[in-house]
Amino acid sequence: MQYRDSFLRSVVVIDTETTNMYPDKAEIVELAAARYDGNNWDVVSRLFGAADGIPPEASAKNHISRHMIEGLPTFIDAVDPAKSMLGVNQAKMWVAHNSDYDQTVLDRAFTAAGDHGSATLMHMRDMWICTYRLSQQLLDISFDDMQYNLSYLRYKLDLPVDDALGAHRAAADTVVCAVLFEFLVDYALATDAVTDGPDLAEQIWALCWRPRPITKWPFGKNKGKLLSEIPTDYYMWALDNMDALKEGSAGFSPDLAASVAAELEKRLAT
Repeated sequence: MQYRDSFLRSVVVIDTETTNMYPDKAEIVELAAARYDGNNWDVVSRLFGAADGIPPEASAKNHISRHMIEGLPTFIDAVDPAKSMLGVNQAKMWVAHNSDYDQTVLDRAFTAAGDHGSATLMHMRDMWICTYRLSQQLLDISFDDMQYNLSYLRYKLDLPVDDALGAHRAAADTVVCAVLFEFLVDYALATDAVTDGPDLAEQIWALCWRPRPITKWPFGKNKGKLLSEIPTDYYMWALDNMDALKEGSAGFSPDLAASVAAELEKRLAT
């Protein structure tokens, strides 16, 4: 497939390991990036120091100890190597699993380093594809029990990854993410969700980020109710008060906002 291979070569698949699960509090302690060479994914990774150290709860997840990063330059002090790994100003797009998290921590790290140009690129959604979301768009019909975390998808889809490869370190997760991304691109082509044309990148991006219909309210006193069962006055309150429905807010959910808008438009029409 002519355009499939050139598209895969144009992206950089990345993963970060950090000091905190909340991106607004996290420092990057490891970065990995993978590029497609026509047959395999070549991965490079690097550890960084942390100004505030790494707490044990983060180490328990990513297995990066304080001894491993002690004395190393922080991300802020090693911006140029990080940019080289990421292919800033070279990559057509970046790919990550749950990309919102990686985008946020990279945006914050580059901003803290005074590199606002790179921070802007990290923030731009049209430069990113999320394999978590792309999996949801493509696989929810085929797999009734589907979960979407990276390790589950690795084994559910029997991805061609060495069994000796671990998890939760940036390099290992980047390998799995890259192989998953290649699988998803091939799956999309095989199922005619996209076509192998010069705009393949744009097709995959649009498929990834198109709104996903939500039928049940996800939180609060109406959690579990069908959107069609929720009173209009509650929606009016929610639009004014819930970050999930406010574009630009950290907790904004484009899927929920689009589904609520569609429900309200339906009511106006009747």
